[in-house]
Amino acid sequence: MPDLPLKPGDTVRFTKTVTDAVVRQFAEASGDDQPLHLDETFGTRTRFKGRIAHGMLSAGFISAALGTRPPAGSSSTSRSNCASARPSPSATRSRRSAR
Repeated sequence: MPDLPLKPGDTVRFTKTVTDAVVRQFAEASGDDQPLHLDETFGTRTRFKGRIAHGMLSAGFISAALGTRPPAGSSSTSRSNCASARPSPSATRSRRSAR
């Protein structure tokens, strides 16, 4: 069995600024054009008090971390568990860790 680039307990981090353009590009690519992600006025009337980024966009950052950042390098995953402590507002810096 080959050595795996990650060992239990290793952490890989990926940081990206989630801009309006990034959210809109994800909405276009995924087809998820919910007003909660794209309409600030709608978002202010929700419990989030503003627009939030797509949860799967944030999950994609974990994929980026595993595929492009040491020590993972070019690792991939076929199954993951994802949970967010809170939603990511648009135009914020998002840091995700994979362990």
